Amino acid sequence: MGVRQKIIQNIASTLSNRFTIIDNTATADKKIVAGQFPDVLVFKKDSTADRDLLFIMKIENGGELIDNLPQWKELATAPNTFYIVVPDSKLSEAKKLANAT
Repeated sequence: MGVRQKIIQNIASTLSNRFTIIDNTATADKKIVAGQFPDVLVFKKDSTADRDLLFIMKIENGGELIDNLPQWKELATAPNTFYIVVPDSKLSEAKKLANAT
């Protein structure tokens, strides 16, 4: 299991008692939000209706964060709360990029 899958699994185990969690990387029926494929979709409990989508998450676990900035900008236009999950070592860089945009 890759790092991204471990992170998604951890998110699901942490939040699944309060929300319905969809791993958008592991499904054949990927959901598009703001023209992108976020990694994790968080819905109201026991619901998968698009109107019940609360949060979207993008997992960044390698590479240069600046290369992903266009995806972040698109996902930030969604009507849902958008979270970027990064390793501790990239947190400062991610904050600077997010604040700059």
